Amino acid sequence: MEQRHVYLVGFMGSGKSTVGEILANKLGAFFVDLDRFIEETVGVEISEIFSEYGEEHFREVESYVLNEVAASPDPSVVATGGGIVLKEDNWRVMEESGVTIHLHASIDTLWNRVSGTNNRPLAEDRQQFESLYWSRLPLYRRAQIEVVSHPKSPEEVAEEVLGALGLVEEKEKEAHPQRET
Repeated sequence: MEQRHVYLVGFMGSGKSTVGEILANKLGAFFVDLDRFIEETVGVEISEIFSEYGEEHFREVESYVLNEVAASPDPSVVATGGGIVLKEDNWRVMEESGVTIHLHASIDTLWNRVSGTNNRPLAEDRQQFESLYWSRLPLYRRAQIEVVSHPKSPEEVAEEVLGALGLVEEKEKEAHPQRET
């Protein structure tokens, strides 16, 4: 299947949204911040969805919106939410419609980036934050590409992703050469 989308996965604070915008500009693709798209679709902030309806409901909405984005024929760079990797169906959707890239940073870097913000319902307690990080790390590592996002600038990370995408495209061509007619 043709890969139309680039999905950035990683823990909260790894730079998915910032790098995603830069990457989309460089690729001439649309940029979708999945969390913002969910807020626009539902009409409330994610923190409110969590507090009013719970994480399970949020994950259902997240999967629905991911499917909508994946179905678009227009190439896009998608900054996913940190928990998108929890559902096997989400992985299937991302892998069938694009390439997955894990933006990785150390736990201290991530905590420093997100602690003290009001819009991160799962980043209120350091111990809980670390537990969540370690439980999700093996899931993020399923991505086709991993790029360390710190201490690099977002522009440097985007350039590294572009280089890695070129390698993925070459591997795809080698694995599926077009037949001459």
